[in-house]
Amino acid sequence: MEKGLPAGNGPLGSTESNEDVRVGLGYVVKRLKSLWRVGVCLSALLPMRDAVPLGVDATESLDDVPDAFRDLLKCSNEEAQATRLAVCEGLESAICVFKLDDAYQWKLPLDGREVMETVGITEAGPEVKRWVDAATRWQLAHPDGTKEECREFLRRSRNAPES
Repeated sequence: MEKGLPAGNGPLGSTESNEDVRVGLGYVVKRLKSLWRVGVCLSALLPMRDAVPLGVDATESLDDVPDAFRDLLKCSNEEAQATRLAVCEGLESAICVFKLDDAYQWKLPLDGREVMETVGITEAGPEVKRWVDAATRWQLAHPDGTKEECREFLRRSRNAPES
């Protein structure tokens, strides 16, 4: 279990595992690059009534918003500001506790050729991308993992029965 994070529950009350949350946050950091902290701040502004696009029913636009954000609309301004700040701090803290704050700079432990050798693929193609994506997910879940541990994960995954 990660220090500073509740066991069994992801941020904002989700029921995702810590590994799923870590990987999801890692992909966000990789996508936003050095601007990930700006994204964290902006994420707390999105459920504001004023952020709803013109011509869109505010109640419909909230269907995919987490409950923690939806509840902000019912709060006073002071309560909403405090909650938004707590959400931002919680997201930033989770990213840092998960050691993902520089994930956008990471290189994969294995390059495409090494991935192909590890899983026994002889020709480049979509299958290689699937395995490189698996290595990326593994790396986000295991930021302190080694090249050999990544290889072992890919070997185990290759030999696992299809589900």
